[in-house]
Amino acid sequence: QLAAQLVERADRGAGPAARVAAYWEAAFVAEVRGAYEEGVELAERALQIAGEFGETHGAPDGDLRNLARLRVNYAGLLLRARPEQAGRARDLLTRVRGEINASAAGELDVAWCLTELARAETALGRPAEAVARAEEALDLLGDAPRRATAVALTVLGEACVRLGERERATASLSRAAACLERMESSRQAAQTWFDLAELLAENGSPDDDRLAAYGRALACAGV
Repeated sequence: QLAAQLVERADRGAGPAARVAAYWEAAFVAEVRGAYEEGVELAERALQIAGEFGETHGAPDGDLRNLARLRVNYAGLLLRARPEQAGRARDLLTRVRGEINASAAGELDVAWCLTELARAETALGRPAEAVARAEEALDLLGDAPRRATAVALTVLGEACVRLGERERATASLSRAAACLERMESSRQAAQTWFDLAELLAENGSPDDDRLAAYGRALACAGV
């Protein structure tokens, strides 16, 4: 509700930069809610306003960096809402990657772009390329427990499943879930442990390992 009010008020008289921020935040809220199609539409509006603003007034480096982040977020939403447009998302991410590599973008920005690019490669049936991109992201992120690391590990795990490398997939998902637990991201950790339990079941792993993963999922969910 607050995000919707923010957009409404921004449209009534705020400047372009504030309107971009309002739509961007609303798109993020939609993503958290799982309303990916709504998020795509909000992010598209933010990009439209940002494009108009940049063409009219020019843009400082900080704004260009934020625009790159917005494009990465948009591509991620596009992959979730409209998987049939994975090729379009991949093209956008490839272009953004070139832009941020040539700019003063931080390692986290580059890693996030690489992770979404890995997700796009997986959606396009190119798991080997997805593994390579996810590994690049993890090299940049290091060992610190943070959300970007957990997401990259999860994407790597999915790509490894597609390649038939189930042991590596299990290890990646285990690391992702443990990372999320350390960050106290209970809901995401629960989902990752559940995904791992399902993978172990498909892989014919011992029942004790599978039950332990389900147990961790329930614990993270507060059950």
